[in-house]
Amino acid sequence: MQFQLINIGFGNTVLASEVVAVVSPDSAPIRRLIQEARFAPAA
Repeated sequence: MQFQLINIGFGNTVLASEVVAVVSPDSAPIRRLIQEARFAPAA
């Protein structure tokens, strides 16, 4: 069984089969998600 790895920068890789979406961190919806995650209580 072969795994395809994708380089995501800074020496980090992820399995291609695990990637759900590629988004720009500068888009408004993504900035809102990031901001909400910062202020959400830890689970």
